[in-house]
Parts: sequence; C-alpha cells; structure tokens
Amino acid sequence: YKPVRKYGGSSHLASLAAFAASGLFHEWIIHVMSYRHRGCSASCNESLFGSNMAFFVWNAAVIMGETALRQSGVFQKVGGAVPRFLVTFLVVMTSLPVAHWFGDPYICQGFFNHYQQGFPLVAIK
Repeated sequence: YKPVRKYGGSSHLASLAAFAASGLFHEWIIHVMSYRHRGCSASCNESLFGSNMAFFVWNAAVIMGETALRQSGVFQKVGGAVPRFLVTFLVVMTSLPVAHWFGDPYICQGFFNHYQQGFPLVAIK
C-alpha cells in the first residue's frame, strides 16, 4: 500500500495492489503445498489455482465499494445512525459467499485435516 501511495498512486490503486500482493503470496503457498503433497488429485490442483487471488481481489473491490459508499451523500446522513459494529458485520458478510475461494485449496491439500475434529463444518472434498 505505502509504496504505491508514495509514488503518487490513489488509495484505491494502493488497496488493490496490497490485496493483489497478498493474493499472489497465498497462490505461492498453494503452489508450494501442491508440489509437496502430490497425493491431491490433478483436477483439484488445476481448478483451485487462482482462487486465492480472486478472493483477495474481491475483498479489494468490497473495500473500495465501502469507501465509495461512505463518501456518498446519502450514506453520510444514514451512516451516523448505523452502529459501527453493524457496518463491520455487513462488510464481513460480503466476503462470506466467496470464502470458499480462499479455503478450498487448503482443504484440498489436506492442510485443515486436523481442524475437522474441532470444527466439523470444515469438510474435505
């Protein structure tokens, strides 16, 4: 974020760059895990590359959308009446429908197998 802002980039561009960098880092982690654990099916590996990047770019879009809405006149008037925790809750809820984009590659690689005992909602495909 800071290097993009330092060289004159907008806050939206800097946010997108920060989320994209995080997405690339997580894609690298998935690549390393799939190289080490070759027991995962080929279709699982091939179909999940890029999903972490999509998840982080989606979150960047959500944050940019929230910023744009916060600056609009209508939401400035209503925003004072909405409790901050509710705004945070609504922003988090925008990421839940695509949370599988983040978690599925790790589940496929067996990274969360030991979590299933404590969190039965984490399912292996």
